[in-house]
Amino acid sequence: MPSATKCADSRKSGSGANLLHGSDLPKKQMQQQLKIVSAREAPPNFGSPMILDIEEIPAFPGKTGLALNATNTRIMAELLGDDFFEWPGSIFTASKVPQRNPTTGVQTWGLVISEARKYRERQAAAVTPKKGKGKKVAAVTAKHTDDTPF
Repeated sequence: MPSATKCADSRKSGSGANLLHGSDLPKKQMQQQLKIVSAREAPPNFGSPMILDIEEIPAFPGKTGLALNATNTRIMAELLGDDFFEWPGSIFTASKVPQRNPTTGVQTWGLVISEARKYRERQAAAVTPKKGKGKKVAAVTAKHTDDTPF
């Protein structure tokens, strides 16, 4: 089983041209919802523990990946499970936050994972009937066998 936590512990930095960065989001846009196509361990010379391949969004042409630092990798593991082969299809929200580049010391915009939901959970929620008051009333009414109308 591939482990996101082991990836987070193995490396600490990275860069890439087709990767989405916090500075790519428009000035007033503070969040972006993204869909995971695949998740993989970053190459040894890359530095970041993991790379998420994401569905391309028309607002960000050519941006098909997101490098996860150790903190974001651990957050994703906590929200979606440690086995990153199960992450594809999941949707997550990346929030833009100011942060300092550890290499250059320059303040820039970064992305922090603020929420995520597994694909299977969303799919199950869509087909599972909700247990509401209507169901309880129907169950109680079914127990009464007298012919008196209500």
